[in-house]
Amino acid sequence: ALRVRLARKARKNRQRILRLKEYHRLRAMVPSIAAKPKVSKVTVIEEAIRYIGHLHGALIWRLQSRGLPPCLQGLPFDMNSLNHTNIRQVVRILMENKNSAWKFLQSVPESQTPSAPASSLTTLRDDSSSHRHRFASEECERSRSLPSYMLRLPHHRRPS
Repeated sequence: ALRVRLARKARKNRQRILRLKEYHRLRAMVPSIAAKPKVSKVTVIEEAIRYIGHLHGALIWRLQSRGLPPCLQGLPFDMNSLNHTNIRQVVRILMENKNSAWKFLQSVPESQTPSAPASSLTTLRDDSSSHRHRFASEECERSRSLPSYMLRLPHHRRPS
């Protein structure tokens, strides 16, 4: 009985530590809270949801300005009807086809679009060289008060 209790306590402790690590990891990915010293778990989740919503908006804008990537051609997506509800299906398909999505993101030269440079999108690549740069760009992103994806949306453009 004692051995079972100790094993249960150790398992709960490992799960608690893992949960804390995952909250810290999620918090580090969300620019609006990454630099704050103390943030509640509820705030982490709320801000992550808000951040995902902003990313969905940026993706909708990008898809509407560039069109569908080859991995989505032939699917019943009307570019004019893309919204925050049905973009989840598009994201799911893009994530299932990471290589096609990466080619799509690199297909238009940076000079022709107000989007992020390809180097900041290396999280879609699986090769080890991208990981070094990804961590550097994540560090830069965390230091921003306004996330870079918001700077690229049409209504947030800076005056030239």
